[in-house]
Amino acid sequence: MKEPTVNFGFRIPAELLRKLRYIAKQDCRSTSSMIRVLIYDYVEAFEKEHGTKGPP
Repeated sequence: MKEPTVNFGFRIPAELLRKLRYIAKQDCRSTSSMIRVLIYDYVEAFEKEHGTKGPP
């Protein structure tokens, strides 16, 4: 079963968003998908170093 998703808005400098969109396009991803990949990678690296403490 697929995990439910939640919409989450945040502020980002326009120049940084422009660069992120460019990078996502080079990777054949949407901007949203690229942000999701970056977050998953960051959480994975954090948990590798600190363990899986905190909320499940």
